[in-house]
Amino acid sequence: MNSISKPTSIDIFLLVLVAMIWGSAFTSMKISIVEIGSWWTATGRVVIGFLALLPFCLRQGFQFPNNFHGWLMIAVISLLNTVLPFLLIAWGLRYVGAGVGALLMGIGPLIALLLSHFLTDDDRINLLKAFGVLFGFSGVVLIVGRDAVAGFHLENLIAQMAILFSTVCYVSAGLMVRKINMRPIPFTTLMLGNGSIALIIFTFLIEGSFPGMPSQNVMLAMLWLGVFPTGLAFMIRYYLIQRIGVSLFALGINLVPVFGIVTAAIILDEAIELYMLIALCCVLFGLVLARKGSTGKIPTDRRIAGVN
Repeated sequence: MNSISKPTSIDIFLLVLVAMIWGSAFTSMKISIVEIGSWWTATGRVVIGFLALLPFCLRQGFQFPNNFHGWLMIAVISLLNTVLPFLLIAWGLRYVGAGVGALLMGIGPLIALLLSHFLTDDDRINLLKAFGVLFGFSGVVLIVGRDAVAGFHLENLIAQMAILFSTVCYVSAGLMVRKINMRPIPFTTLMLGNGSIALIIFTFLIEGSFPGMPSQNVMLAMLWLGVFPTGLAFMIRYYLIQRIGVSLFALGINLVPVFGIVTAAIILDEAIELYMLIALCCVLFGLVLARKGSTGKIPTDRRIAGVN
């Protein structure tokens, strides 16, 4: 397992950039689902992400596990990092808005902090990090709680639970990523390639052939979704998890709801209210506390066998 370091200014910039990109993904998916459905939206973004990274991977050179255990790890990470969460989010967005879907991702930091504390040796909870997650999570609770009270329906609740479970998948995959020592581009390309195969088979079995030529807006939304939130952002995610750890990276997910709300407001005309701005203050203060509470580099040389 690679050691983690105190985040630099570049790390924080990349963390915020990933949150901005992922915040836009919910609006893009909402646009695409209307025409091509949930399953083809999930499949299309992974295939496009894979094709976008493939030329860079070919230029840099592929990197493969050298035994069955290594391949198994890649397969499980692909399942937890792309297949399951993308299907769950795309299905959930059939019943909830893009902004709500982004807001629900804010549960990730709490899950990540708890799991990384018990399952890693160098990404432990301390007082400042705990308060940081608490403040960030309180901002998300403020928004999600208001939405749940304002319009409760069983379909919405099941859809929200599906999106929440996707965060568990992401965090679990993040903990496994910490144990892999591969370059970001080959790893992300291999992961998306595996996910593409699994999703194409699944979608053909469930939906049949592609529904037809989508509109220009949907094509642009899918292109953005595949290249940036799927390809580029996942590559940066892998790099940052290796550098700063799972719990601090997951804290950046608290910013996804903020950018998700803003994107939905600009493109889908959703309102931004006062309580959303209060939640933003909680999130930003939580990020500051967590950064101050992150530890320095702790040496460790444990790595997963067969992945190098």
